[in-house]
Amino acid sequence: MKRKTAVTAVILVLITGIVSSLIYYNRGRFYGYLETNSDFYISDFEIMNGSDYHTLELKKGDTLLVHFETEKGALNIKIDAPDGGEIYSGSGKDVTDFNINIHESGTYTVYVKANHARGKIYIQKSEEVNELASEYSENV
Repeated sequence: MKRKTAVTAVILVLITGIVSSLIYYNRGRFYGYLETNSDFYISDFEIMNGSDYHTLELKKGDTLLVHFETEKGALNIKIDAPDGGEIYSGSGKDVTDFNINIHESGTYTVYVKANHARGKIYIQKSEEVNELASEYSENV
């Protein structure tokens, strides 16, 4: 009977250890650089586990310049328009540099979800592109 109790106790300790390790491993973590404002979201990190979101104030005619790179783990971003419609969703593995033309003024939301990821996310409103578009429309 003592042997059965001892085996049961060992099994419970092992299960508790495994569960604790899984909880610790999957907790939210961030080690890196993050800077945001109403025009950009910039993040370069060695480890990110969890989620984040940020809002950008954009005007019709603006262009978002995006550099999005996943070096390790899983990293996904989604960008929603003011009406809640999705204007971009991806993992940063296939296409890393692209532009998004803004067709509606308002608050855009960037959602980031990472699972043991290492990578870079640069999303920035292009002043130069917007200024050129304004100059062109004034001259037409």
